[in-house]
This record gives sequence, structure tokens and C-alpha cells, in this order.
Amino acid sequence: MDENISQSFLNTQETAFRNNLNRKNKKTAHKLQQIIDRTKNQDQKLHLNEKAILNRTEVEIPGEVTTLLSLGPKFALPPNKINDIPFYHILADLEGIITTNNNERIQNTNRCRTVNIIENYIHGFNQQTRSKDPINKFFQHAKLSTKSFMKNHPEICVLSADKGNRTVIMNSKDYHQKMSVLVNDTKTYRQVNRDPTGGFQTKNNNFVKRLLNLKLIDKFTGKRLTIYNATCPRIYGQPKAHKTELPLRPVVPNVTAPTYHLAKYISEILQTSIASPYSCKNSYEFCESVNGKVLPQGYIMISLDVVSLFTNVPRNLVASNIIQHWSEIDTQINLDLFLEIIEFLMNTAYFQYGNKYYVQEYGTAMGSPISPILSELVLDTIITRALKKLPFPIPIIHKYVDDLFLVIPEDQCELVLEIFNQQEERLQFTMEKENENRLPYLDMVVVRDPNQMLKTEWFIKPIASGRMLNWHSCHQLKHKLNVANNFIDRVASLSRNDENQDIIKIIRHHLTQNNYPIKLINRMINTNQKVQRHKSQNPNHQSTHQPIINQQSQLSSSPINQNNNRTSNRPATNQHNLQPQPHNSPMHQSTLCQQDSSEMPTITTPDISSPADPTSKPDIPRTVSQNNINPSRIEEHHISTSNMVSNSISKNTTSSTANAEVAYRSVTYVPFLTERLIQCLKKDYPNVKIATRRNLTVGDLYSRVKDPKSIGSLMKVLTNTETLDQK
Repeated sequence: MDENISQSFLNTQETAFRNNLNRKNKKTAHKLQQIIDRTKNQDQKLHLNEKAILNRTEVEIPGEVTTLLSLGPKFALPPNKINDIPFYHILADLEGIITTNNNERIQNTNRCRTVNIIENYIHGFNQQTRSKDPINKFFQHAKLSTKSFMKNHPEICVLSADKGNRTVIMNSKDYHQKMSVLVNDTKTYRQVNRDPTGGFQTKNNNFVKRLLNLKLIDKFTGKRLTIYNATCPRIYGQPKAHKTELPLRPVVPNVTAPTYHLAKYISEILQTSIASPYSCKNSYEFCESVNGKVLPQGYIMISLDVVSLFTNVPRNLVASNIIQHWSEIDTQINLDLFLEIIEFLMNTAYFQYGNKYYVQEYGTAMGSPISPILSELVLDTIITRALKKLPFPIPIIHKYVDDLFLVIPEDQCELVLEIFNQQEERLQFTMEKENENRLPYLDMVVVRDPNQMLKTEWFIKPIASGRMLNWHSCHQLKHKLNVANNFIDRVASLSRNDENQDIIKIIRHHLTQNNYPIKLINRMINTNQKVQRHKSQNPNHQSTHQPIINQQSQLSSSPINQNNNRTSNRPATNQHNLQPQPHNSPMHQSTLCQQDSSEMPTITTPDISSPADPTSKPDIPRTVSQNNINPSRIEEHHISTSNMVSNSISKNTTSSTANAEVAYRSVTYVPFLTERLIQCLKKDYPNVKIATRRNLTVGDLYSRVKDPKSIGSLMKVLTNTETLDQK
């Protein structure tokens, strides 16, 4: 066949397929926009989550302030004034994206386009943002009321709780008194006369020089680990809202500490080299491991929790564990130097509070990257010691950080707790037994049925608020849809006890509590395969009006059914198979090709963009459905032709993008504006992945309980300006 004819045929097929796909995407996006528009006017009232806020003061909090603070520190507020938008940050972000292309003509063209978009936005700001939406008006008044309330009541402070995703309002005097008691614990901390940052920074850089001189790290890694702008970490406390005394959990953010990058480098070596025999990575792994297991007769479930693990880790036990696992550690650093670095990282745990400096004498720093892996090594050793002293076998044992899940004989609970507490004087455990054959663990409750078989149910503790990203938050639409879909997916994945739990009610309750529209919730539920599978396995569940969708598409990222069907009590079918397609259409060829999925790659489109901008249409992920088809002779010809077309398109796409490096950038999110800027840059910068950042949040209204930065630290640059170009 002539090469020109073949290439013309390939181009025609590709163009037809793309046009058909774009029409489908526009139709789906239009339906999604209609759903959003209909739900906007249905519920214009915020639901107050009373469990999300805890007031431990005698001050009466106004209703608007309570509602706004209950939305959480990550709730993004819409801009009400043009001065609320950081245009200088946006311009700097755009310049960072534009300069990734070395073509000066393309750079100047996109500078003109983006500046024009920003100017048009500024000129039409009042018409675009100041609508008659009562929700936006409420946020405007609530933000001003909250600022005024916090200014008039300096005796109170607003903080994030340690657990449960709650907001705590407490007296500032009580907070500082409890922090003073905490930092003056002479068994754990020691006060020093001056700021030790300079000395620690010099020692850190000396270790990096030794590693460079021994050629154990390359120059790029050496530059990354060398620090010249470190500042002292400032400790703060998070109240434990689930306890009546409201104690504080100390938090030391070590990002600005001189040893942060070196600790992160060493922790990566340990994490990739040593595997814990007891640890589970997440709830999903624990769920898969436990479900379906049958316990021996007379055995029950218990959980053990370590009291203040990080600050009670014996440092001598850390060194012995490193020596014991040295054969497993994959590094070119010799053992003596490695132990010297570990000891240095543990001895440089320090912080500032009340213009005083403290050094941690025992345990590991809570904010250091190396603390989790060192604590895990020590805890594994203690568990191994305790198991050897027990006079009976433990059939099931799992660990997640400092929480243990064990299955033991019912009459040996006190013995197990006693043996575990005997291993180390400062590492003490608390025990919780199962109650009515149920034991909470992580975000699940493990259920033991009459046959001694274990099953799990998704579980939320009574102290938890159930707060997640609110529907009215000024985030991109795809962010809120992903939060809802991930929540639905998590509840359906962790719920295996179909007899006692109706996950549909749980999902609807928590999402409506966070102001998600009920129609959108129902649509996401009916397009989630795990929820539908749960419904099919539960004979007592009353099915809804939509069928179980049998397709392998990425519906979790979109609340819209792939085929946009509105069906009722009908078997799930693929509409592409019901509607006849022309033999020369790409859709027909794509459907026939699904007998060999390895030859026809899945074709998807970009994620959903926010529908707040009427000029931009969101793209819904689309995947060609897979069906069992017996092709005829003519269809077999189309199958081979389609495979040739798809392989050619794939090769051309790969060759054009193989040499381009993917760059990652971020832009401050502003409604109506950021979507247009990203859409403008897509064509000339296809290899730049652009994320969005929040602007003003409710957390910015919280109290500032950390020590203010000194003048000397403000003169330093707190971020490392090295880039990959310096390699």
C-alpha cells in the first residue's frame, strides 16, 4: 500500500475518533454542569456540625463564628475584595511555568495572554464574584465577625485537636500553663542558655563533608544536605479533645531544623532496607489480612497502645537494633559512621518555647523524619521479646505505628499486658479488650461472629467529628469530587460484614453533613462498583432505582455514569452495543478491539476542571467498555485495521513526548481565574503538570500560639533554593 494513502487513512481515523470523543465529553460535561446548577439553589443553608467544635471556655461564641470555625482549618474562603487575591504570587507562579519552554516567542505570547486574562478578571471582579448567593454573603460576614471576635477576646485561643478532626477553643492561660509543665519535664527535656542552631548546623555540614570526601554521596546530594539557613523549631501543643483534662500533645515541626535533610536521607535508607514482620502499611492491608480468619476456641481480640512512644524510645536500644539489622541495610556508609550519624540526629532534638531553648534528653523528636523508623525498630524488638516469654502462641498480631492488634486466650489478658510492660521501664502499654465480640482498630471495628470468624466494618470513633472537605469550600470541583469518591471507596472497601452495616446510609449521612448535594451523592453511589458489589452481596439491602454498572472505567473520579444513562430497574448494558455504529467509525472499531485489551490502550481525557468558569468545559474520564463479541470475517478485518491505527497513534504520541521532561508547578487557586489561566497554558505547555494551592482559609483565623520569629531568623531564607538545574 502506498505510504501516503496509509498515512492519510491513519490521520482520518484518528481525527474521527478524537472528534467523536470530544462530543461525548462535552455532552457529559454539560450534564454534570446541569446537576451542579440544579443543586446550587436547593440547599443554601450550611449544616452546623456541632461535634466539630469544642468550647472549653466560659465565653459565649456567636453563631456565625461557631459555624465558620466548625468548617475546619482547611476550608478555603472565597475572595470578597480584589486585595484578597495575591496577584504577585500568581504572576510569579505563571512565570515559573512560562520559563519551562525555552522558546522566547512562546514565552512572550503566553505572557501577553495570561496578563490579558488577569486584567479582564480585575475589571469584571465585582460582576463575577459578588453575586446574590447567600452562602458567599454569609462567609463575608462570618469572616469579619470572626476577626473581630478574636481581636476582642485575646484571653482565648482556637486550636486544632490532636484527634477527631475537631476545633478546640480554650483559655490561653490554661494552654500556656500546660505547655510550661510539659517542657519543664526534666526527665525528657533540658533547658540550655542559648540557641544551639549554629553549632548543630556546623556539625551537620561536617558530616556531609565527610560523606563527600569518602565519595559515599554525590555532589548533588551533598548540596541538598548542606544547610546554611536553619532556624530553631518552635514547639506548640494540640489539645486532646477526647480527654476531660484536655492535655496537650507536643508537636515540633523540624522542617527548619539544621538536621532535617540529613535525617530524611538516613530514614529513606532504613525504610527501604528493613521490613517489619508485624507492621501493616494501612487500613486496606489490615482489612485484607484479617477478614475471613477463624480464631481458635477460647481466643479473643485485644489491642495494645504505647503511651508516648517517641519521647520514651531508649536510645541505646536504637544502636543495638541498627547493629542487629546491619546486614539488611543497603548503604555504602560503614557501620561506625552510620551509628555516629544516628547518635548525632537523636542528640540534636531541640526546640524553642517562650524565648527559651530546650534540648530533648530522652527518646526521639516527634517532628524528625527519622523518628518513625527508629521507633518502629525498637517496638519490633520489644514485641519479639514479649512473644518469646508468652507460654502460648499468638495466631494473629499486627502493628500500625504504636497500636497493636493481637488474638490471645481469654484468660491470659493480664499476663500479656504484664509481660509487655516488663520489657522497657519507660515504654508502657495500655490494653483494650473486645466488647460484645467487637474491637475498634484504626478506622474499622473487627467483629467476631459465633463461628469465630473475623469480619470488619468501617468505623468512626464517637469523638470524631466526621468533618471532611466541605462542598462550599473554595476548592476546585475535582478536588471535592475526589474527596467524596475516596470516602465512598474507603467505606465500601473496609466494610465486609454485610449483615449488620448499611454503608449507603453511612455514606449519605457523612456527605450530607458536609453539605454535598444529595443528588450528586446518589449518582456517585450508583456509579461506584464496590458499593454496588456490596449491595449485591447483601440480600437485606433495598436496591435503588439505578442498576449496577458493569464497566471498568475510572468512575471513581467522576460522579457521572460513563454512558450518561437514566435507567430504572433495568439490567446494566452498554449503550454502544445497542446502537448500530458505521463499520468505518472509530467507535465501532474500538468496541471490536476489546477482545484483546493488551493491544488497544485505554484512552482517557484530563481531569474535571471547575465548572465555575462558564467558558471552560470539564473533561470526564472516559474508557472504552469491554464486552465479549464474536466478530465476523468483515469485523475481523476491522479489528486488525483498528489495532494498526491504535498502534500507529501510540507510537507517534510516544515519539513526540518521549524527549520532553515532565515539570510540576502550582498556582494559587482563585475562582473563575485559575481555570482560565491553566486552560490558556495547556496548549504550549503539555508537559507541565499544574496543581492549585489554597489562598485564604479558616485556619488563617486560628490563634497563633507559636513563639514569634526572631529578627535574625526573619533575615534568613527558610527555603532551599537549589534546583535540579544545579545538578
